[in-house]
Amino acid sequence: ISDSFAIAEPSEEELRGYYEDHPAEFTTAPRLSFEQRFFSPARRPDAEGDAASFLRRTSGEAAPDGGDPLFLEGGFDSLDETTLASLFGPDFAAAVFALDAGSWQGPIASGYGVHLVKVTRIEAGHLPAFEELREEVLSAWRDAQYRAGKAQYLLALREKYGVTVAPSVAPLLPRDFAGGAAE
Repeated sequence: ISDSFAIAEPSEEELRGYYEDHPAEFTTAPRLSFEQRFFSPARRPDAEGDAASFLRRTSGEAAPDGGDPLFLEGGFDSLDETTLASLFGPDFAAAVFALDAGSWQGPIASGYGVHLVKVTRIEAGHLPAFEELREEVLSAWRDAQYRAGKAQYLLALREKYGVTVAPSVAPLLPRDFAGGAAE
């Protein structure tokens, strides 16, 4: 299919228009930095209670002493929520991204156990300037043009050869292919 049609290069105006019409594609994800202390349910009968006790003793200000070893680091710098979820699980990531910066908080459960967390920096997501992303915008524009051309090509083939899609099969196909006549 890629040899079936050529994609002309966009004008600067078209490229800027694509950037302005699709800001979500180019906006960076929010990121944060944090420290964590781990409390292992395998080593402690009441890991959550122990974590809460450590937190009460520090009033959320000083780093809690203690905790248990964890093969992951004690501090993380500039992670987005997806990366954090891949390390600790989606529930932990969502909970940490809901915290305010500045003091120890928790306990927060992860797939490993229980943690106390101190968010040290929050970076809001932002849309970088077009000039910083010009090559990424060009790549995304080309990809969108390719997908649109492919959809038109497949539609033309369907019409040329009279292909119909049974309604029971249509949900299993890509939207660009499943659209149109069905029997």
